[in-house]
Amino acid sequence: IRVILSSSEPTCASGPAERERRHDSRSQQGLPDVNSASVTLQEPQARRGRARSEMTAETRAKLLALAREMFGTKGFADTSMDELTAAASLTRGALYHHFDSKTGLFKAVVDQIDHELDEFLTLRLKRLGPAIDDGWSVIRLSCRCYLEMVLEPGVQRILLKDAPNAYPDFETRPVRLHCLNSTREVFGDLLIDGKSDPGAASAATQMLVGAMGSLAQWASDPANGPDRLAMAEYLLD
Repeated sequence: IRVILSSSEPTCASGPAERERRHDSRSQQGLPDVNSASVTLQEPQARRGRARSEMTAETRAKLLALAREMFGTKGFADTSMDELTAAASLTRGALYHHFDSKTGLFKAVVDQIDHELDEFLTLRLKRLGPAIDDGWSVIRLSCRCYLEMVLEPGVQRILLKDAPNAYPDFETRPVRLHCLNSTREVFGDLLIDGKSDPGAASAATQMLVGAMGSLAQWASDPANGPDRLAMAEYLLD
């Protein structure tokens, strides 16, 4: 926002010499040049911009947290956007400013869980360090982290039950493709023995992913007993 300062001096003597004289006089007094100087109010504007950005981020985080809770307890189909916006003290318009639809909001929740799982695995790998000394150890640890995450009831409902149907292109979402590629690379290193078919790593990856999906479904069912995670980990080993 630029506020142009207009001169309060008479304008009848407005020739070059007179303008130069006034410029020199104001310069000696430490005043801005009335013909060209301006006051730029950048700092207040920047503060307002930061405040709006922080409010936007806070609103988005609030909506995600409420949506994750409701999707995790009620499921995708039974979660009402009217109930969600009422709980957030927001309008439907505010909701759709951040997410284009109910499906878009659900997609953001799934993406959040995916990234949490990725961060969980990364932190576990860093913590164990030298103990993870080969590809098989990496694969086993990755599978354990996945199982631990999906044993959380809300994650079970969202990721295992609803996401395969409610998330657009669930099988080709970025985090999953990254996981598949990483696993394929590990298997590629493990299966290079001069005898394995070049497609063996891809086949092993698909086999593991399919098995883990079924194992996760089994481990998430309380009917299979309190020791189901320990049993699943035993089977992994």
